[in-house]
Amino acid sequence: MHGLLDGVARVLFAAWQAYALAHGAFRVLWLFFGVEAAFGVVQFVPWWRSRRTGPSDAAGPHGRPRLTPSS
Repeated sequence: MHGLLDGVARVLFAAWQAYALAHGAFRVLWLFFGVEAAFGVVQFVPWWRSRRTGPSDAAGPHGRPRLTPSS
């Protein structure tokens, strides 16, 4: 969940940087925009993959292993 929230924050910050670039900000901001966008993608990939594949059968809520009683 924390990676998702940080990814959202990175996307919002990158959007603000893109807005500044569109309105004449210094060109060096492109470097920071590229890094921010790349890290946003890197943080969204694990969340996106887990949403596509769904929870595994062996995992309980929040990805923790299920505890089964021993017989």
